[in-house]
Amino acid sequence: MIDHGGSNHFYLYKPANGYAEVVTADEVSSWLNMLQGKSKARVTLVYDACHSGSFMDELKQSSSQDFDRSLLFSSTPEQLAYFGAKGALSYSHFFWNNISQGMDLRTAHRSATVAVRAVTQNDGRSYQTTVIDDNGDGEDNYVDGSLARDTYLGIDINKTVTYPQIVKHQGSSTTIDISQNGKLDLFARVDLVKDKIERVWVIVIPPDSKTTGSEAITELPVIELDKYDAISGEYRATSDIFRQSGKYTVSYYAKTKTGVNSRFPLVSLIMVTDSGYQALEQKDLHAVIVVGEDAINHLHKAATNNANLAYQTLRNRGVNRDNIYYLNNVPQDADGDGQIDTQSKTVNSSAINSAIKQWAQSKVNSTTPLLIYLTGNGGDEEFIVSASDTLSASTLANSDKEYERINLFSTQAEQGAYYGADGQLSFSYFFWSNTARGLDVRRAFLNTRRTLSTATRSLRSYQQALMDDNGEPIQLLNLPLSIGKVVPMVL
Repeated sequence: MIDHGGSNHFYLYKPANGYAEVVTADEVSSWLNMLQGKSKARVTLVYDACHSGSFMDELKQSSSQDFDRSLLFSSTPEQLAYFGAKGALSYSHFFWNNISQGMDLRTAHRSATVAVRAVTQNDGRSYQTTVIDDNGDGEDNYVDGSLARDTYLGIDINKTVTYPQIVKHQGSSTTIDISQNGKLDLFARVDLVKDKIERVWVIVIPPDSKTTGSEAITELPVIELDKYDAISGEYRATSDIFRQSGKYTVSYYAKTKTGVNSRFPLVSLIMVTDSGYQALEQKDLHAVIVVGEDAINHLHKAATNNANLAYQTLRNRGVNRDNIYYLNNVPQDADGDGQIDTQSKTVNSSAINSAIKQWAQSKVNSTTPLLIYLTGNGGDEEFIVSASDTLSASTLANSDKEYERINLFSTQAEQGAYYGADGQLSFSYFFWSNTARGLDVRRAFLNTRRTLSTATRSLRSYQQALMDDNGEPIQLLNLPLSIGKVVPMVL
């Protein structure tokens, strides 16, 4: 079983408004008891999901039962599960790769356990730990493994397998200073000749990608070491993704042309610092909030609800009322205190231009951050201000200078955006809710993207948000925008 999991629950189907169908640990226990009570068959259950270990106690056998049953879980009851790099960094990937090489159940599980612990470790602890029970006592302890050791899935092919092994890599003594360069030259050497190697790569776990929250970790950076140095025998690549202070866990992999992956990925910890970091006072933040004008548009209510949520979040986070410039053609009690906070303002591209280039420009500087939040209807490289007025992406950017900016987009270029339940099923609602919890922009965005993708995956088309903060164009959008740490733009 593999997919979303909860405490004593395996989720089969999740529509936008929640999980519609689940399988409980009690149900699985009753099914296995019925099956083995009649057939006496040896059963192996492999369960890879968040909180999968919560099933173990529920599947404990009674004193009258003595079934041959091996239970393998990818995480403890309290942990989430990693499925990074399209599943390449996951218990399942390591486990089934081992099984395909003819390992018995215990060896395959233990090997996968070592791998998943190694690649999810940071600051002296691992963020995902597997558990096993094959003696029916509902516990993972030293006596488990005897049944699994004698269990093979499929035919015991007894073939000799040559695993590619990383024998040299970047190491864990490397420190990067974002202010100085921020780039890292990665390298790895494999114990097999180049003609036998199909691919060498690394998977990166950033400092804040830990197993917390309610969603599995599925989005992790992958760097291909695709430049081969024949003299040193090293596979190399240069990457600039190390842009956040903290420890990064970097795991190195190799794959042969016969399809065999590294049995144990080699792991290093990279420390990233920022000597030029200057803390910004949250109270000094200035914000321009814009709601598309057309009041008869069905999106206007949802957009206004989210704009008010943004306003209330900023106020609760210490932003002064006078530091928020709110454009909406309807007066708003934005913070819900019964008093009108913002009067109606004409919303057009000229008004937005004035808010940014006159009001904001007179108030912000290198230590005073600016937020621009646009919500409403959008088109191809444009924000639809009203039925007769649009704001183009090029007009909004309108600069060749290198500024620190963060650009957040709620959809890809060809996607529509969901605004269900008067805006509560939307990128904006999830993003501002995460921001209200005190998350920084990056973590708020990543949590929002995971939640939004999950919430919309069973609808007509799922919605995938985008972020750019290094000044490089987003190819799907083809927008010449430069980005960084100070100006989040949420479209």
